Amino acid sequence: MADKTQGIVILGHGSRYAQGLSVITETTARYKRLHPESRVAYAFIELAEPRLEETIEALVAEGLGSIIVVPLFLSFGHHIARDLPARMEALAKRHADVNFVTTAPIGADPLLCDIIQARIDNHS
Repeated sequence: MADKTQGIVILGHGSRYAQGLSVITETTARYKRLHPESRVAYAFIELAEPRLEETIEALVAEGLGSIIVVPLFLSFGHHIARDLPARMEALAKRHADVNFVTTAPIGADPLLCDIIQARIDNHS
């Protein structure tokens, strides 16, 4: 059972294309359906709304004591190495009473091989 004072933020890069944004919004909706006991929201690093800080501020306003940010990034780059840690540090300073956790990005998860094989098997 999820902690009712905990929020989960599914974080995407952001895009100017609706199809790029829908990956994050659809994944968030799917996760919510699978985990209805959890308070789940989405955010973007750049190029789209809501931005990370906006989503975090909304969750903090709900009185959540813990917020876990899950970056849906495959590769390690500037946003994961420097931008996200700096932004999370600033949020933690602004909200010292909230426990912030940032998970590792999706990265080279072994489950990606299953997805690749499914794409190969289902190509048309």
